[in-house]
Amino acid sequence: MSPLMAIFQQVVVQELFERILFIWAIRHPASGYVQGINDLLLPFFAVFLAEFINN
Repeated sequence: MSPLMAIFQQVVVQELFERILFIWAIRHPASGYVQGINDLLLPFFAVFLAEFINN
């Protein structure tokens, strides 16, 4: 998924990702935030978004 897709340009989605990644960094102080961890978040986001849209 490209970060240039319209859905990822929405402020609410960017804030959602920021909150989730911040919580990850706080809960995992040994690793904190590392480059690419947002790529692990994308599949979960896509699955939950698809479930939301289907309902």
